[in-house]
Amino acid sequence: MIGDGGGMTAFKVEEDENGELTVVGQTLNDGRTGKYFNIDFANTVGETGMNCGGIVGPTGRIWTAEEWFKTSNGSLGGQIP
Repeated sequence: MIGDGGGMTAFKVEEDENGELTVVGQTLNDGRTGKYFNIDFANTVGETGMNCGGIVGPTGRIWTAEEWFKTSNGSLGGQIP
């Protein structure tokens, strides 16, 4: 299959007084610590397909985008440079 769909990373950013964004470390409820965390779609959002991005909104609602694998370059529907 072309591409590696299905992975997604979450991270927290803070904005400083100059408007610069910085990724900050944190500890999650499940005990993981660090700056970047893989999302477990199978156990948290119902086994979605091939996620490429998303967020958790201010009310806790999960918004996610999916992409799907292609079986050949021709099935991409356009020309590959």
